[in-house]
Amino acid sequence: MNCDKCGSNIPEGAQFCANCAATVEAPAPDAEKTAVYEPIKSEPEQSVQSEAPKKAKKSKKGLIIGIISAVLVLLAAAAAVLFFVFKNNNKEIKTPLVYYTENKLYATQQVKENHEAFEVCTDYAGDYKITSDNKYIFYTQNLQEHGTEEEGLYYTSDLYYRELFSKKSEPILLAKAISKLSAVSDVFDSVYYEKDGAIYKTNRQLKTNKLLDNAYVIEINETSSKMLVASDAVNDGKSLSESEVNMIDLNTNKVYEISSKALNYAWASDLSKVYFVENGALYCSDAIGNSQKISEKNNVNEFYYCEDCVYYTVLDKTFTYSDLVDYPEKEADEKLTEPKFEDFAPKQEEYIKKETDDVTKQQISVLDAEAFEKAQQKATEDYDKASTEYLRAQNRINTNEMLEEAGDTALQSYSLYMYNGANKKICSNVSTIAPINNTKNKGCGKALVYTYNTPVDKLAKLEILDVKKVEDITNYIKQQVVFDQSIASYEKLTFFYTDSTSYHTYVIAYDENADVYLASGKKRESDEKCDLYIFNEGQSFNQAEVIANDCSNYFYINGKIAYLNEYNEKTASFTLHYDGGKINDMSGQVLIPEYEDGSFYYATGYNQKTNLSTVYKYKDKKVQKVAENVMFTYSTFGTYDGNYLYLTDYNTNDFCGTLICQGEEGKFEVATKIRGIDNVNILFTGQYE
Repeated sequence: MNCDKCGSNIPEGAQFCANCAATVEAPAPDAEKTAVYEPIKSEPEQSVQSEAPKKAKKSKKGLIIGIISAVLVLLAAAAAVLFFVFKNNNKEIKTPLVYYTENKLYATQQVKENHEAFEVCTDYAGDYKITSDNKYIFYTQNLQEHGTEEEGLYYTSDLYYRELFSKKSEPILLAKAISKLSAVSDVFDSVYYEKDGAIYKTNRQLKTNKLLDNAYVIEINETSSKMLVASDAVNDGKSLSESEVNMIDLNTNKVYEISSKALNYAWASDLSKVYFVENGALYCSDAIGNSQKISEKNNVNEFYYCEDCVYYTVLDKTFTYSDLVDYPEKEADEKLTEPKFEDFAPKQEEYIKKETDDVTKQQISVLDAEAFEKAQQKATEDYDKASTEYLRAQNRINTNEMLEEAGDTALQSYSLYMYNGANKKICSNVSTIAPINNTKNKGCGKALVYTYNTPVDKLAKLEILDVKKVEDITNYIKQQVVFDQSIASYEKLTFFYTDSTSYHTYVIAYDENADVYLASGKKRESDEKCDLYIFNEGQSFNQAEVIANDCSNYFYINGKIAYLNEYNEKTASFTLHYDGGKINDMSGQVLIPEYEDGSFYYATGYNQKTNLSTVYKYKDKKVQKVAENVMFTYSTFGTYDGNYLYLTDYNTNDFCGTLICQGEEGKFEVATKIRGIDNVNILFTGQYE
């Protein structure tokens, strides 16, 4: 656009001309113009010179006054332009409230009675993303079902974008039949999605690049402009599944191979590092695929990465079924042959004796029948005994062959290592490891280590003839296995306690605020309820303090432990214990405001027929009733602009309800047949914040 006074180029949206300070009149809208994206081109400013007409000479006084006037005009114009620029730059665009029906998607930045929300689309397919400047919305529509229930169903949809809250904007198609909308850059430079098993990138000029075939998105970091992707490698169906892991530079679209056969992998939040196990070894790679082998050996089983260190286990021995049975006769059995009676039968000639005939008085040979009969009887007994032993040997041999064919058991023994720039072996005889969550940042450089109280090869073995099936061995050994638990904190290993078959206890969290560990215990492994304990580092389980019995669930709210127990089956409710008090008749859900410290929401009076409850707000040991007949979940309840938003009149058949706004100015209905609401300042609470 050019200035009507001086002809200078004026940026779109400016209210003043930067050259002459003239007010800019907005052009009349063109009714026939369609909403098509036009990229803004950055061009260098051009200086336009024109030959001025000859004028009569003026005095210096007039010239000075003219210069001063011109300078003042330019300063005023500059001030006006700067005011306009800074005013617009400082203007915050509020994150919109988004809500949706079965097939419609809406967005709004103000919730007022009778206010008409911006309708994004009328054929919503269930996925959307908004740019960080809240200017554009990307969404899927036209859901399509493929395949069969026998072969497996999968779904695709079409990807569109449009400018939010602009009545002139029209939907622009970005891609057809995508399977997943993965990410959108901060202010819409590009959008990333999955389609036909590949990853694609489409920019604002609608230019599309296929980034990688046979891959899916794992993580995206817009700050570092990196995308971690993986694909399932082909395997024989017997071994564990391997993955091909790659990193994509979103600025250049270049793909860097991290691993071609990663059995397990983890990554730093900024995607600067990726740890993975390949061919039994543990590696660390940077974002462009430069890998360094960490483990000294090539039989790494599992690892736990927590930003500043890595714990990993190395296989020492895998126990076979034959290892776990007692078979001392094996060598003798292999030499044993099948007995034959003739080898035991007495020889008749050995029982012939000489006697004198009473008539002829001559020497004659006579069989000693009594001795021969005794010899035959003993031979039969010896033969039967040998045959029985032979049959037992054959049974042992056959059982051993069955065990050898069965091969390895699930029992394995490992050594634990820690890597923090260098490898350090911590202990042996390990069964498995697990992370100990931190109540603040979910990762504090500590791990829970399970070791065998008695090494597996020292356990009492099952007699081989007592084995009828391989499960007999597993059950026999399992009855003897007792685990020790220790806490690994870098190179330090602190013994926790010795487990027994009557109590299953493990460390579940480290509470930074109180500097104690939280443990959960069950009478039996199959129990659904548990007891909660706290203990200091170095204490045994017997020294742990019981803080709750028969808990159904636990979590941290604002850094403090909370737990549910005393379940009432008739009302489907619990008692919530928190901050020295308790709340009865509570449902199992707790929601925490994203930007409110020290408060949370809970529901009571749950109606199993309607799924509705009465919602309360808790803060500083004070309870405030919010609303009745509320569908209380993280997608159906929340706050926006200081008002409460929630679904009521919920229909369990089509999973929708009436959206209500409630605030200081009263309560009113926003919309009907709503399935969910987003951007409502609520965090879902499970076991941790």
